[in-house]
Amino acid sequence: MTSGTIQTDVHGLADAGHPLPGLLQIWAPTGPVCRAIPWTGELVLGREAPSHALDDPRISRRHCRLEFDGALWTVEDLGSRNGTHVDGARVDGRTRLDDGQTLRVGHCVFVVDADLRRRPGVTVNDGVIAGGAFAAVLQAAADKAAAGEPLVLVGPTGAGKQLVARHYHQCAGGGPLVPLAHKRLTAASTDAALREAVRAADGGTLLLTGVDELGPAAHGLLLPLCEPAARPRLCVLTREDLRAAAHRGRLREDLFFRLYAALVVVPPLARRVEEVGFHVEHELAARQLRAQPGLVERCVRLPWPGNVRELRAELQAAAAAAQAEGQTEVAARHLRPGAGAVEDGSPRSPTIVSAERLGDPEHVRAVLRAEKGNVRAAARALGVHRNQLRRWLERAGVDPRELADPDD
Repeated sequence: MTSGTIQTDVHGLADAGHPLPGLLQIWAPTGPVCRAIPWTGELVLGREAPSHALDDPRISRRHCRLEFDGALWTVEDLGSRNGTHVDGARVDGRTRLDDGQTLRVGHCVFVVDADLRRRPGVTVNDGVIAGGAFAAVLQAAADKAAAGEPLVLVGPTGAGKQLVARHYHQCAGGGPLVPLAHKRLTAASTDAALREAVRAADGGTLLLTGVDELGPAAHGLLLPLCEPAARPRLCVLTREDLRAAAHRGRLREDLFFRLYAALVVVPPLARRVEEVGFHVEHELAARQLRAQPGLVERCVRLPWPGNVRELRAELQAAAAAAQAEGQTEVAARHLRPGAGAVEDGSPRSPTIVSAERLGDPEHVRAVLRAEKGNVRAAARALGVHRNQLRRWLERAGVDPRELADPDD
């Protein structure tokens, strides 16, 4: 996969204060793309469509018609030879579409997107794939490094926190990168191990996980590292909501406020659908394999609780299964049963929630804070339906308005 940036050219297509609904094309016959197709009123897709012609011999001249009245999206197949598919199922007649659903015509795969402004493009650099949300995280890390400030990365497992930490380290000038994980320490060895790690990381970066488990004495040792231009630099990785940890007495209050100022949320893969096709190509091209569009469609629909790490591992297994059959193309059927799914094996849909994502209250709160208490935006970031997130909030006794302001 070559390095470069694929822009969707969404800037300037709509007023900055208003959403830009449309289709996001993530796969074409040639491979992954990131193409924004704004959609208001009626939109016709096909080889000879007047505004958005698709270069794919498997697509009819006028393949399907989409309509949007400002509130409701629908699609209707126009008697195409190979059919129109929504979330993997061929549709007949006029069918409703929802934000986040997939649409496949021929070898082209699209995602219905309520606001294309979130998808400014995808950057591929030395195997690092970054859509708009992840690129913003990388830029925030670079800004922290340039300012000589510590960095605290919060996000789900497998979302790319380690990658962002390495980027921060490199942007800050490199030097020794010393990891220290609390789970590998005993209560008696924590303080000594932390002092030794600080010495070893002098002139570089201390990469710390499990900060809320270190204890008050160790927390005191970390306070000086939270100051501007401190040596070594401090980078904290966590899946925990640090505010909740402080409320439970697991994190010193003075340390919490210093760390909170350095907080950057790493979004889950569900919020970065424009990256999925590029991850598919990256894993398969290394094995001289190609992806069938149904595989890409399936990968977009799955919740991937393990995020990018899980996606790549399952693609490697699917590639091995295809090669064992002597195939040069990897299909959706080559994915292992349960790959990327929640515990009941269900793929993501507008009405199915990932139990794992909403089973972590601290991560949910962190995402709500990052989205300034906006339930709709937080639900999209978590890959769940907003109504199910609202029900979860009610059961948990959480008022999203209290999470809108980090100074609450």
